[in-house]
Amino acid sequence: MNTTPKVVIVDPDPSDCLAMFRDRAGVGFQLHVLSSGRGALRFASTVPGALWLVNTRLPDMSGLELYHMLRPRLSGAAVLMVSDEYSVQEELQVCSLGNTTYLAKPLDMLSVDDLVAASGQSATQCTQSQEERRMVA
Repeated sequence: MNTTPKVVIVDPDPSDCLAMFRDRAGVGFQLHVLSSGRGALRFASTVPGALWLVNTRLPDMSGLELYHMLRPRLSGAAVLMVSDEYSVQEELQVCSLGNTTYLAKPLDMLSVDDLVAASGQSATQCTQSQEERRMVA
C-alpha cells in the first residue's frame, strides 16, 4: 500500500500552488494537477485521503460548486479553497461551507507545512479570524 501523501491541485493556473512543492518534489508528495472541475470530479475517487487545493474560479464551474459536488466523494480528505485574489465576500462564502479553509494568491509565503496546518483549521477558527479582522479594521 502506497502511504505517500497525495496532493490534488485543481487550478487553471497552478504555478503558485506548485511553487510550494518545488523544494519537496520527489520527497514525499504525490502531486496531481487538474485544470477543470469536470476533470476533478472524474479524478476524485482515485485519490482517497488527499489534500485538495481547489481554485475558487475554474473555467467550467466555480470552486464552490465543485466543493459541494466533491465533498460526498472525499471522505476524510482536506479541501483548501484558493482564490486568485482576496475577496471578503468569497472568504465568507468559503467559511460558511464548514470544513475548509480560504487562501488567497500569491501563496509564495506559505510552506507545505502551513498547508497541512491550514487543512486542519475548523470552521470555528475561520469564523474567529473573521471576527478578529473586523475588530482591527
